[in-house]
Amino acid sequence: MSKPLKTKGAHLIVMSDEKDITLDPEWIEEQVHRLAGWEYLNRHVRHELDKAMLPQELCDKIGVHKGYIHEMTKSIRKKLNAK
Repeated sequence: MSKPLKTKGAHLIVMSDEKDITLDPEWIEEQVHRLAGWEYLNRHVRHELDKAMLPQELCDKIGVHKGYIHEMTKSIRKKLNAK
């Protein structure tokens, strides 16, 4: 069901929760991974790999909770050790 949202200007925004891809957890996870990859690529291209980036800084840039990078690292380590 669509709900109109009033803004300060004369514009009218319609919010719809039907088929809203931004609410899909799988889509969100894909975007988080894409953004993390983008941040790593930026650091590589700018030759900033030798400069430390705190996990909290990366989490802030990609829009996730502060423990996300730690959880992601544990998950990767677990997958690598399983092989």
